Amino acid sequence: MSKKTKVWLLIAGCLVAAGLLLFAAVLAANDWDLTKLSTEEYETNTHIPTESFSKIHIYTEEADVLFLPSEDNTCEVVCYESKNSLHTVDVINDALYIRVRNEKKWYDYIGIHLSSPKITVSLPRGAYDAVFIHSSTGSVEIPRDFEFSVVDIAVSTGDVANYASTSEHLKIKTDTGDIHVENASANAIQLSVSTGHIVLNDIRCSKLDAKGSTGDIRLKNVIATQQFSIDTSTGDVKFDKSDAPTIFVKTDTGNVTGSLLSGKVFTTKTSTGGVKVPPSSTGGECNIVTSTGDIRLEVRSS
Repeated sequence: MSKKTKVWLLIAGCLVAAGLLLFAAVLAANDWDLTKLSTEEYETNTHIPTESFSKIHIYTEEADVLFLPSEDNTCEVVCYESKNSLHTVDVINDALYIRVRNEKKWYDYIGIHLSSPKITVSLPRGAYDAVFIHSSTGSVEIPRDFEFSVVDIAVSTGDVANYASTSEHLKIKTDTGDIHVENASANAIQLSVSTGHIVLNDIRCSKLDAKGSTGDIRLKNVIATQQFSIDTSTGDVKFDKSDAPTIFVKTDTGNVTGSLLSGKVFTTKTSTGGVKVPPSSTGGECNIVTSTGDIRLEVRSS
């Protein structure tokens, strides 16, 4: 290594060290709170709708959405949001609308953004007709304190957790993020994810349609009265004491493993994977197709 190169490396190292010291000094001056270094200004706005409603529509871009049971049996919407991207809250024709009004310029996206916008919706416990949520970036969580006829959630980047039951259909779609549904009942369940896992625990439904590209699909104690239809590319499909009269599973490189609760007439096809299933019985149809994955299932009555 030449002397000139060593000098430049020494200078670079000194600059890096100076930068780290300066960064540490700025953090110390701000009580080591990283959020204080954000170049974007945030504020908290509280909205209290006074009109009744049975439907909820939420359209946001970057905010997490959280539902909570109301402590005083009234509705309250709390938005922690950017000053350049505020949300409006209105009740129109029996529906609560929460909509973002993005007034950011292109240069507002340049800088240090360390805070996460959040919408907290507090509702009286009980049943509602429908909830529709559409978001670009942000997680969604709905607790089991509520029941809806319809739940329809579409998120580009973010996790979705739903614990609320639906009397008609539950539909969740996310491009990048996990989907978790637990301790709920529904007529039809339709789940779709590109990169992320689908996890269902303690579910009762008439039919389940689950699709994924990269990520596992896991069913634990999931019972359908009609059918499972599961399609994934590179993720595994795992059953744990789950069952339906008719089961269709298709994967490319994922394994299909686990336990069902009743006998089936098994039809299996795989290119390079191994197959181990119980002998076909007089039960319903179980059709499983993989390209390079293994198929290993068993039947447990309990």
